[in-house]
Amino acid sequence: MDASDTATPTVSVIIPYYEQQFDLDRLMQTLSRRPPGRLVEIVIVDDGSAAPPTVPDEVARSGIDVTVIRQPDLGFRAAAARNLGARTSSGTVLVFLDCDMCPIDDAVDVLAQRAGESPNCMTVGRRIHVDLDGIAGTALAEILDAGSYRTDLVQFDDPQWLADLYRRTHDLSRPDERSYQGVISACMSISRRLFDELGGFDETIVGYGGEDWDLAYRAYTAGVEFAHEPMARFLHNGPDWAGRTSGPKNTEHLHLVDRIPGERDPLRGRLSQILITANVSGWSHDQVVHFACETLTRFPHNAALTVIDADPRAWSVLRHDSRICDARFDEDIVGRSLYQLTVNRRISPADMASIVDGLTVDDFGRVTAWIDDGIAVDAVATRALNRARRLSDTDVQVDDLIDRVFGWRKVWVDSVLPSVDLARSLPR
Repeated sequence: MDASDTATPTVSVIIPYYEQQFDLDRLMQTLSRRPPGRLVEIVIVDDGSAAPPTVPDEVARSGIDVTVIRQPDLGFRAAAARNLGARTSSGTVLVFLDCDMCPIDDAVDVLAQRAGESPNCMTVGRRIHVDLDGIAGTALAEILDAGSYRTDLVQFDDPQWLADLYRRTHDLSRPDERSYQGVISACMSISRRLFDELGGFDETIVGYGGEDWDLAYRAYTAGVEFAHEPMARFLHNGPDWAGRTSGPKNTEHLHLVDRIPGERDPLRGRLSQILITANVSGWSHDQVVHFACETLTRFPHNAALTVIDADPRAWSVLRHDSRICDARFDEDIVGRSLYQLTVNRRISPADMASIVDGLTVDDFGRVTAWIDDGIAVDAVATRALNRARRLSDTDVQVDDLIDRVFGWRKVWVDSVLPSVDLARSLPR
């Protein structure tokens, strides 16, 4: 364990900024009204405004260490701004806040606590959508001190889709492959060690949105824990994007199509949820082609197949399908997958589909299928594998941790690849 993990956590608040002086003043004044106990600094990152932001006098007098840094205006670069703020800061816990947020009471401390206690956890706070236009920080501080924000401020509806997600996942404590959508960087905390391990936000994302979901999805497949902390309450100026125009959300989804594999995405990107590696040495070319056809029929949109040592005649047919390759999957593609299957025997694709169902429906970390005296298919959830690897030193420990933390189901199958009928597999 790193020495920094045993020390008392310290908190750096990182705020991306662009031409939002009024919003920044309000946020800073509410932050200084009740400074977090473990706060060591606030880092404001200007994303190329015409004039740099200034720090309100009352905040400067409060003794809070505030640093303002700038990056050139090369488009909307929230990801790069947050990364720059993280590199500049010194806290062991990073709290990311947007300029249009304002903490209620000890929200920053509450948000930072889980990341300080569990360096393997990303935590998101609760946004309360209100109309703060024209309300200065001093006026808002009085409203917060009186505890009357629910009556004195115009409120917007909370996004129902987000409430449903938190309810379904028990505040992200039981995450699924869609839980990344509940991690919002407008009020988010993460340990520095974990942030660095994940590589931070993707700085190639330029334009509104997607950088937090991309980071959260990578965290999910890396085996990171999530938490939604309802008591870390922040006022958010304006409604959720569901109540605004759709233009920015369209841009966000275009950012994500090349970074997060969709389950039934009609526009298939370079990624797949299910990766299948088949060692087909000794298989006939008919068997290889038939296996590929039947497998991809059962996993039509979200699977990719690599065939190792395929017969050249079979590969001459398969190589034209973009879902099939003859080399190991790229590391980034593996890291963004949800499930990995290794096929070593001539198993029925129907049995393979049931094995995947065992991973997804029954929520196992690993399912191993045996034929006779050998492993036919080893199927593992990428999230389970990566968490075990991060917590262990040997392959034996990896297997044991997958079993203890996620569950390892071992099954016997007696069906093998059926008789090949390419007239059925490749009808013309």
